[in-house]
Amino acid sequence: MLIAISSISVAFAGNSEADYEKELLESEGGQLATEIIDRLNTSVYRGNSNEQMVSEFIKKYFDELYVVEVKIANEMAKEESDRTLMDNYLEQKRQIFNRYWLQDDPQTVYYYYPISWSGTPSHDWSKVENVSIFETGDEVKPQYLMSYTYEGITYVFSLIYHNNELKIQDFFFKIS
Repeated sequence: MLIAISSISVAFAGNSEADYEKELLESEGGQLATEIIDRLNTSVYRGNSNEQMVSEFIKKYFDELYVVEVKIANEMAKEESDRTLMDNYLEQKRQIFNRYWLQDDPQTVYYYYPISWSGTPSHDWSKVENVSIFETGDEVKPQYLMSYTYEGITYVFSLIYHNNELKIQDFFFKIS
């Protein structure tokens, strides 16, 4: 493409700048260049919107879990925790999990399914750093990886579209 655009530049070199731009845009090569630029801009926009979509999805997941995790931590900090209340909080975490995770592989789903409490919240979005988002570029079945650092540990979510909804498919962390 650069060769075609360069040769067009030489062809219009004798004209004024305004005439050059007009003729360039009206020429076949100029139209092609404009289409390429439009396509690149659309691709960048789509990439940026996909990046925003993925990070907003994970942020929402974190925010919902964090509210419940804080309740659990507060209850665990008491001298005597209310077991019924703790079970209720665990059920809330499971409901959040069910909304965000793809559940087509029982082994993977069981592995990440909330089954216990923790006295320390692990989904505080304000502690998320170094976010990177990658995509396959497949428009039919797009897949994404989102890596981030949380309290010094690197984590990666694998996300996929399933039934027109973004879902978490898997989760990885760096072994130190």
